[in-house]
Amino acid sequence: MKKCEFCGTENPDVARFCTKCGKKLEESGASPEGKEYYLNLEKQSISPRFEEDIASREKGSSEIDLTRIMGDLTKGKKTCARCGFVNPREQKYCKNCGAPLEEEAKEVESLPIPLAPEPIEPSFISESPSIPASDYYESGTAGEARTRRFDFMSGVSNWGAGEWVAIIGAVVVVVIVAWLFIFGGYQNIFGAPAKNIKKAAKVMVGLNSFEYSLNVNLRARGETSSRYHGSGKVLFESPDKTYWEMNLLLPARGATPLRFAQIGKKSYMNASTGWQMLGEDSPSFGIERLWSGFSMVEDLGMAPIGTSNCAHYRYRIPPEIIASIVGADPQAKMGDAVVESWIDSGTNQVLLLQISLFKVLVDGIQMNASMALNLSSVGTPYNILPPI
Repeated sequence: MKKCEFCGTENPDVARFCTKCGKKLEESGASPEGKEYYLNLEKQSISPRFEEDIASREKGSSEIDLTRIMGDLTKGKKTCARCGFVNPREQKYCKNCGAPLEEEAKEVESLPIPLAPEPIEPSFISESPSIPASDYYESGTAGEARTRRFDFMSGVSNWGAGEWVAIIGAVVVVVIVAWLFIFGGYQNIFGAPAKNIKKAAKVMVGLNSFEYSLNVNLRARGETSSRYHGSGKVLFESPDKTYWEMNLLLPARGATPLRFAQIGKKSYMNASTGWQMLGEDSPSFGIERLWSGFSMVEDLGMAPIGTSNCAHYRYRIPPEIIASIVGADPQAKMGDAVVESWIDSGTNQVLLLQISLFKVLVDGIQMNASMALNLSSVGTPYNILPPI
């Protein structure tokens, strides 16, 4: 036996550390008592079933119940967590390394022995080389499937021509529907007021000739009266022949004669400096433009003009023709010209036009311009010719 120098406990000769305090024991010769004590402890831990299996083996039995043996060998033992040495259940410290042992382990009835896996015969699939994941996802159906699995941002970058055409088509349809039913487009094309304006335009262009008297007023912004004004006439002989003549008082130029002509596709202007032909990008002075390209049509009801009962409409047209007639300076942006039209309900002739143009520059002054055209004669030939 080995006696612990710290606590005085007698330990078996084979023990290297005290079973009570865990201190390392001094080396000493093994005594018969120590060996007998250790053997008795080991014998107590072996189940009688082990002896029965040994006896059955000696009698000629071909099998030993390994499950029971393994279960009995581990019954009530403590295994050291540090070195794996199996200690008796009453041991507090490992006999091999001296580490503290955990509480008594639960008894194990049996310890199953794993069976060896059955051999698997090789097949064509198992023998075929594995395909790298990158190659798999980049080729064939798998690659196409991965392309279709995208979130919003990555999906947009993968869209093809078909997707973009569908998106653009849907946007165009939405814009058209909004214009037709929200911004008055339906009324401008299919409404009764728009139809009546187009009908009146067809009647006026179909006349051999007609003349409008012309009056213009210019009022600077912030002023209550018009200091600048003028008068003149508009002659129409055919859809390709229109002539404007007006004398207008302007802020910087004073009394200024203004003449304009539209002969076919050519535009001419004379602003007291002689006739000159304008470029192809200049506005057309054809009077039929006052009844075409309109938008935002409003029906203002019926109103008398002299002895005629007229349909009264308000709409908008591009401002270029009106700005040129009143001698406006070139400017990047202008608002639409607002037109009010009185159409004879019997003859569909346009008896009166009143036109307003806002925020137009004339001799460097921002003004509001108004113009009135009264139908004065129909059917008189004018023999309008190119001025140069």
